[in-house]
Amino acid sequence: MKNKFKLAVVGLLTMTVLAACGGGSTDDTTAGSKSDAGTDQLSKIKEAGKIVMATSPDFPLLSSIF
Repeated sequence: MKNKFKLAVVGLLTMTVLAACGGGSTDDTTAGSKSDAGTDQLSKIKEAGKIVMATSPDFPLLSSIF
């Protein structure tokens, strides 16, 4: 009885993992727009010659933890 229960749980988990890994939309228009947006952002960074980042003053630095 325990073996059947374990087998059922493993089977259910396997099906859940496989369903979660399933592919989404393969629409070419959405894939192209994502790629174009990334290329556009990259060209802006290259044009500026630098990447500007913001930090939160209430978040401790990593060096202060060690």
